[in-house]
Amino acid sequence: MADWVPTYLYREEDLGLTKSSLIVGASTVVGGVAGTLFGSFAGDRLVLRGVKNAYFLVSGSTMGVSTVAIFVLLLLRNSLALSVVFLVIGQLFLFGWSGLTNAILANAVSPLIRTRAFSVQILLVHALGDAISPPIVGAISDATGSLRTACLLFPVAQAVAAAFFLYGWFFLDPLPIDRLIPLDDASSPPPAASAVAASSGAAAATESTTLRTNSDSLALTNESESIGVSGAAVDNSAIDLDAIRIR
Repeated sequence: MADWVPTYLYREEDLGLTKSSLIVGASTVVGGVAGTLFGSFAGDRLVLRGVKNAYFLVSGSTMGVSTVAIFVLLLLRNSLALSVVFLVIGQLFLFGWSGLTNAILANAVSPLIRTRAFSVQILLVHALGDAISPPIVGAISDATGSLRTACLLFPVAQAVAAAFFLYGWFFLDPLPIDRLIPLDDASSPPPAASAVAASSGAAAATESTTLRTNSDSLALTNESESIGVSGAAVDNSAIDLDAIRIR
């Protein structure tokens, strides 16, 4: 979109190419930062609430909103203000998936191949996205004589991506991160943490009882030794008295 939307606004809305490029560039920067943060925050909040595959759900939902916004943008005619509004909305929600897909990949792939998985993901995003899409849109525009018709490829591709995300949310097994949060009661601690806490408490209680038992045994031993020493002293005194009488 960043390649063709400035030209689209220039042709369809009679906006200068410099101004249209500035509008699209600014909306891309703002939407990229704000959309990524919003999507990541929403995904983490839903995970903590126990929503299954929340990252897929947020990715599909934000992509769906962006799809509708870009489609409406392409239907508008001679309405620059509304075109800019829907462009900003579309860019904002377009980037809602970017941080979440990295989290999905990190949770779904073994650490042994995680580096290669991220490398392949980055390669495919650029090879099948911003590398080949501009020539495809240009070819459709030349063939149909309408850049508006060619740009309809944007919401179509977005709708397909949203469908895949929502499929993952509904049909795939929960991600490992979801298993740490009880789906029925997100406010309670995770089962693993509860088991560790219980075992730690039992171990601490056993250790405390052992220490008290050892302390009592040590006290009894010391007392017995003290009594034995006193008895030996008394016996020695009696022996000395007998020795004196004999003399």
